[in-house]
Amino acid sequence: GDCQIDGIHIHSGAGDGIELNGSEEQQLTGDGATGKLTINNNYGILVPPGNELTITDTLKMDGGLLDIGNNLLKLGLNTSIEEATPFSATNMIQTNISFTDNGVQKTFPAGASSFIYPMGSGGKYTPVDFTVTANANNTGKITVKPADEMHPSIIEDLENPDPEITDASNVLQYHWVLRAVGIS
Repeated sequence: GDCQIDGIHIHSGAGDGIELNGSEEQQLTGDGATGKLTINNNYGILVPPGNELTITDTLKMDGGLLDIGNNLLKLGLNTSIEEATPFSATNMIQTNISFTDNGVQKTFPAGASSFIYPMGSGGKYTPVDFTVTANANNTGKITVKPADEMHPSIIEDLENPDPEITDASNVLQYHWVLRAVGIS
């Protein structure tokens, strides 16, 4: 069934934590935090608008979309994403496909680290892979939002001098919005 998390789930380190595994799409709601969350539903997990989830230990992707829509998914300092089944267009974190989404925010540890955001939108798997060579603190965050649309700054205008071009036909139709706070 559906799952609502408004409290704090502490993962003991054994097992799959809270596992969403159904025979139809499931909804995940709430503003709580979970230690380990396992996604194992080929029909997908939908997070309706107005929810903000936090994962403090592990997000295990074993099959299916974790569709966060326009919500923010926070991954804590020690949070990892476990690739139980290879990441793909059918096993990833998905957003609404817009630059207005809130995306996935990861807190990075001090020092060097790497992290893959296994995400995309519109059925396109477009992961973002970060390698941080140095970071002076453990409170820095990087938020990633894929957008399956041309950048909103593109406007159709007249080129001077000619030739006239169709601006929308001459720009990338997919981009990412990245925001870093406190990374030094």
